[in-house]
Amino acid sequence: MVIQLTGTSNLAINPEPIFSAPTPTITSTSLELIGTSNLVLESHNITQVVKEVMVMYEDNLLIIRDLSGNTEGLTDYKDLSINTEVNGDYSISFTSILTETNKHSYHLIAEESIVEYEGHEYRIKQLNTSLHHKTIKAPHVFFDLIDSRKYEFISEVKSAEEIFTWLLEGTGWTFQVIDTFPDVDLAEFGDDNVLSLIWQVCSLLECEVEINTGRHLKIYAEMGSDNDYQFRYKHNIKTLSKQVDTSNLATVIKGFGGDGLEVTYESPNKAIFGERHTDPIKDEKIINVDTMNLRLKNELKDTPDVSIEISEVDFGEIKEIGDKVWLIYEPLNIEFQARIIARKKFPQNKAKNSVTLGTRKKKMLDLLTDTKVEIKENQKETRSSVASLQVEADNITLSVKSLDDRVGTAESELIVQADQISSKVSSTDYNGDTIASLINQTATSVLIQANNIDLNGITTVAESLSLGSPTSTGRKTLKFKDDTYIETNGDGLAFDSMGIITFRTPVHFNGSVTGVTARFG
Repeated sequence: MVIQLTGTSNLAINPEPIFSAPTPTITSTSLELIGTSNLVLESHNITQVVKEVMVMYEDNLLIIRDLSGNTEGLTDYKDLSINTEVNGDYSISFTSILTETNKHSYHLIAEESIVEYEGHEYRIKQLNTSLHHKTIKAPHVFFDLIDSRKYEFISEVKSAEEIFTWLLEGTGWTFQVIDTFPDVDLAEFGDDNVLSLIWQVCSLLECEVEINTGRHLKIYAEMGSDNDYQFRYKHNIKTLSKQVDTSNLATVIKGFGGDGLEVTYESPNKAIFGERHTDPIKDEKIINVDTMNLRLKNELKDTPDVSIEISEVDFGEIKEIGDKVWLIYEPLNIEFQARIIARKKFPQNKAKNSVTLGTRKKKMLDLLTDTKVEIKENQKETRSSVASLQVEADNITLSVKSLDDRVGTAESELIVQADQISSKVSSTDYNGDTIASLINQTATSVLIQANNIDLNGITTVAESLSLGSPTSTGRKTLKFKDDTYIETNGDGLAFDSMGIITFRTPVHFNGSVTGVTARFG
């Protein structure tokens, strides 16, 4: 007899004869428990508790857990991929197919459910559902830190250990600072979501965050190892593509901080590329020269963006994000050492595995966090309450607000969701009176609401044109040009024109007609 348990299970077997059938024999090779299981064997007065008997984790085993805590193993899926980047994306995606073998878990694939793979947890944020398929993309639960917020500020010199302790307090995440970092003089640091603050710290310290199982972070100056590993043509490379971009390259940057602080940073690459200035940094929160220099050095893009994507024949020794490797590709005369800055794994089809080698570093503002930014021409300046971009699981909100208290305020907002797009423009005068115009668009309708709506050009409507709501009372008027209009109050129809009203086809009048002078012929 072979028994297979999947997930977290309790199994009780009483091997008493049933219909005079022989007592089943359970051997160590006939019982497979997948996951964490308890097996209870009862025979007369003997009870055996066997834990983790031949615990077998299949390759590519996925665990799905919904918001209610219901947990099941997930089978019958395809196109499983895991994408990771240095200080960037960490996500999983796959398509699940509804079958007899996975119908017990298929319904758990829903928005905000947790997918577990190789000890890492991912939260479903994008879900496309058809009749018998579900396709998901789920970022790592690390990115849930965007939902945690620090409302207070820090304005003092802090070490990396102290900063991350403060940031992660109460979040359920732990951390370990691996490398040595200088203390940072913080000025009004805080009042933001935790994820955004982590990226700001990474910008100040020039550090990289490694996401580990068990909701644990490791903080490095630079992740990865250097073991002289080679990617080589006709050895472990299937295809290669190279991209080089110098569009944003610069070698000189200025920073303006609080208390009249002014700092100029020149890159060593100025000797190679010449003197190329970029937009200055203006941040009154920075009052320390060393802190400003760290910010300027991190913001300056003083090397070309070079990225090379490699599709491998075989990874052989598994290489991780941040590892330094040698790339030798004779057809393009390439031989240099670079870091793995991105990696895409396909556990079900390892022939599709790829890595990206490059020099580009992710900046804080490259990441879609709840960051407020004021954009001025030829400036890089960060302030609050001017413009905001908020990216959530089901919508993107962009808003811009003026702060001119002398004449009032004005605000525009654009919200993009999967099933509708909404926009609003409003203004409030110094008396507190607000006027607004709204446009709401879905797949089946467009609602426009404003004091005045001007439709310039040829306008086409469907078979009927309705004025007012079906339950509204009072006069409804369709006005043409000048004083020409058609009007009704519900009990009749009035035509009014400063000139002659001409009927070009036969007209039938039911009821009385008044105020009309008819001309025939």
